[in-house]
Amino acid sequence: ERKIFSLFEDDAGFIWQATDGDGIVRLDPANGEETVIDQTNGYPGSVCYGIIEDNYGYVWITSTEGIFKLDPKKGSVSKILTVPGSDNIRFRPFLKTSDGLIHFGTMNGMLSLDPSIVQDYSLPPAPVFTDFQLFNEKVAIGENSVLSTSILETKEITLKHHQNVFTLEYISPYFEEASKINYAFKLEGFDEDWREVGNQKTATYTNLNAGSYYFRVKASNQNHAWNPQEASLIITVLPALWKTWWAYSFYLVLLGLFTYFIVAQFIKRAQLKTKMQLDQLELEKVKEMDHLKTQFFANVSHEFRTPLTLILGPLKQIYEGNFKGDLHRVAGVMIRNSMRLLHLVNQLLDFSKLEAGSATLQASIGDLVEFMRTMFAAFESTAQNRRIRYVFQSEISSLPTYLDYEKLEKVIINLLSNAFKFTPDGGKIQLEMRKIDHHTAADQGEGVVEVRIVDNGQGIPVDKLPHIFERFYQVDSSSTRIQEGTGIGLALAKELIELHHGTISASNNQKQGATFVLHLPLGKSYLQEHEIVSRKDYRSINKVDLKVGPLIPEYVDESKPLNGDNPLVLIIDDNKDMRLYLQEILGEWYQLIEAANGNQGLQSALEHIPDLVISDVMMPKMDGHQLCLELKTDERTSHIPVILLTARAGEEAKLEGLETGADDYITKPFSPVELKARVQNLIELRQRLREQFSKNFPLQLKDVTITSTDQQFLQRTLDILEIHRSDTDFNSDAFALEVGMSRSQLHRKLK
Repeated sequence: ERKIFSLFEDDAGFIWQATDGDGIVRLDPANGEETVIDQTNGYPGSVCYGIIEDNYGYVWITSTEGIFKLDPKKGSVSKILTVPGSDNIRFRPFLKTSDGLIHFGTMNGMLSLDPSIVQDYSLPPAPVFTDFQLFNEKVAIGENSVLSTSILETKEITLKHHQNVFTLEYISPYFEEASKINYAFKLEGFDEDWREVGNQKTATYTNLNAGSYYFRVKASNQNHAWNPQEASLIITVLPALWKTWWAYSFYLVLLGLFTYFIVAQFIKRAQLKTKMQLDQLELEKVKEMDHLKTQFFANVSHEFRTPLTLILGPLKQIYEGNFKGDLHRVAGVMIRNSMRLLHLVNQLLDFSKLEAGSATLQASIGDLVEFMRTMFAAFESTAQNRRIRYVFQSEISSLPTYLDYEKLEKVIINLLSNAFKFTPDGGKIQLEMRKIDHHTAADQGEGVVEVRIVDNGQGIPVDKLPHIFERFYQVDSSSTRIQEGTGIGLALAKELIELHHGTISASNNQKQGATFVLHLPLGKSYLQEHEIVSRKDYRSINKVDLKVGPLIPEYVDESKPLNGDNPLVLIIDDNKDMRLYLQEILGEWYQLIEAANGNQGLQSALEHIPDLVISDVMMPKMDGHQLCLELKTDERTSHIPVILLTARAGEEAKLEGLETGADDYITKPFSPVELKARVQNLIELRQRLREQFSKNFPLQLKDVTITSTDQQFLQRTLDILEIHRSDTDFNSDAFALEVGMSRSQLHRKLK
């Protein structure tokens, strides 16, 4: 319900209401539409008591704040009339007489007002600067000072790089109502919006970067009516000596000399090494490579450790003469993972350049449609191998334009790689192009081109969409994520597209999958002169890199039948190459079974009851820690030794694995000899325990160091045997049924 103090109908047929709480409400009887005028329109309160129209079409309102004048055409309260007795006007009568005067009743008598002669408050004068301070100290005027004349007459101030903390004082010379003047200022080049600071007459800025700034300040009256005239000042902060252009030229010369010296030394060393014996040369090169890899990747994220394991391990075996597997297949694994490392390093370097602001456009004229066809063709063999429907669509056959095709290539390759990564075999990926004459996001006068990459993969969670272009952000950063990654690919793509003054966005498709959309400006009006270079042959860029991956056949999981007396080892890892590598290391001495994730590994362990489990920590659906906990708390598998492989170095990660019941913990990259030794030791330890206790029956549980789960299981089996010791019909099948396992599971468990 609305409480109304007063209402009237104006000449236009609108009904005006003075309300308690809703401000001023204008009702249109024709359609019932209401317009509310309150604080948002300049009315300082939400309560008004009287409302009446004068002969000039203006509406007058009374409240405890005084008397207000409303312009119905603008729909806002633009002026306040300060008159005696206004504080006592609440609930007092008001009347417009035939002579056009408006009369108000107050506690002090009647107030008569002639709307034709009432003047609005005038705007305050434009502000002027009164003082300039550096580090809160007044700056004197002089030849060696930043002020060569009075601040009132100064139009521009130049500061050194260390003089980047300053204060400006200003004032509007409006002496009658000085306390009611409000100010707002803005430092263009630093502030995005105006700062409204009320009656504050100073502006302070600290730690400004080198550059040119434009300071503006304006004043308003108590009704927030702003004087369009402003006071302004250009402020320039000079760069430090070591950041000037000629300093960078000097650095470049030094870098060139240093590079020349390093190259010369390298050539000299290479010439000397050619004189040495072949075996000594190979030995030194392997040692140098091992040292460089260990030094460079010591503290890199876990994404680098798995590829390093699959490269360094086989190389060491080959060098030491212990390699006995399929050299061609392992070489393919090493090449694939080397390319993966190269891609990761290149992404990090590119991102580092963009982050440091050292990356610039080198745009040249080229056919964008031909370029996109080249990028599209690089993935055709991958699409054929995975039976993916791969489609290129373009509304235009040719589109010459200026772009940095080398940087754009990294964006397209990244987006297509992501599409193939998250699209299942037999899916669909489309690359679409079209020209748009006008586009609000990036229209430089010659239109834009739109590139769309559409897939029908798993899509992007809705709550993750706003963040996927943030640096180092991953949609799934858990230890059970399906796809690996560093979290910089899409951030790098966004930076490169914005370097082109374009935009990139992502959305989920209506049915399935995701769509990435690029908008790039056409022509060269958006480019600066130094960003335009002579044409490059982009068709040769990374041609070799793009072809190497698909030419190497992927590892095919060839399961072998389980037979023989060798111990059974279960390998659980979502990386196919890692499973292949572990097969090469252990296949000669053990029977091996594989699983691609934690859930499959758990089911396989329950089905086969292996003698030992080797599991990666980061896997889809169930990670290694959870898997180990499940195995150690299940009666059927609690006795099985577990070795966890991890890419996370450090004591904290190791303790986390051991606390879940793991028997051993190995950090990637690891030595094949070390892995074989640890596997052999754990299996032989179980064998020695079996031999020891098989000679000492009946079994005394207090003599066995085992987990509580195993102790409970053994005690229960002994109790069952004790109950049925005189039962001649009690056989192995009945025994397994009582225990709650299959006969084969019980046999391997008891063994």
